[in-house]
Amino acid sequence: MQITVKSTKIAKTGTNKSGDWELVLVTSDDGTDYATFHKNAKNLIAGTVIDIGEPKIEKGKCSFKEYEIVSAPAETPPAGTSKSDMTPEMWAEKDRIERWSFEAQVAYKGIVELVKTIYSTDKEIPDELKKVYDVALNWALAHFQTSNPTPTKPVWQATKPTQEATEPEPIDWGSNEEKITTPELLSWVAEANSWKNTSACRSWLVNKCKIDEDRIDNDPQGVYDEVKQLI
Repeated sequence: MQITVKSTKIAKTGTNKSGDWELVLVTSDDGTDYATFHKNAKNLIAGTVIDIGEPKIEKGKCSFKEYEIVSAPAETPPAGTSKSDMTPEMWAEKDRIERWSFEAQVAYKGIVELVKTIYSTDKEIPDELKKVYDVALNWALAHFQTSNPTPTKPVWQATKPTQEATEPEPIDWGSNEEKITTPELLSWVAEANSWKNTSACRSWLVNKCKIDEDRIDNDPQGVYDEVKQLI
């Protein structure tokens, strides 16, 4: 799924066993807010088109884990410059910058896909693939570093990313820990009682465990924490 960024802001910060975290709200051009823990999302600028895959939607709130930049906003002429004031040289420079930006994004996306392929297997990585990786990655890095790309030294390292490099899992907006939902609670009750379906789960929680029925929908995590001590 692709969205166009309208604005971003840090909605909440905190610390857990993995370290400091930031909950970023990315607002799309249609006014929808998307929550994410991706550390670079707060740096997205208005007009950037990103691919967020299939967003998670829970209780009307949307979130995503990863994103890829599809296109960056086009460069604009210097302040105070109208289109009628643009010279052929200025138009040529504007076109060059837009073309450079597009090429950089395409290269970056290609590198991401290549790295995913490499890290998805424990097999020996062919030397030819390493060479392709070096050339493509250096070209992409040069485009990100300057609008006049220059070659860089090979940076290939045949190692897999460490666990510490992974991003925190997107979580409920109200906390930094994953909470179970009402359907998950009812499924757990059915499984604990060896029932084939969840049709009797609500009445069992209310009558057997003395749980207020409103809590089943409003506080499934709290109900789970309480009931699991009884089973």
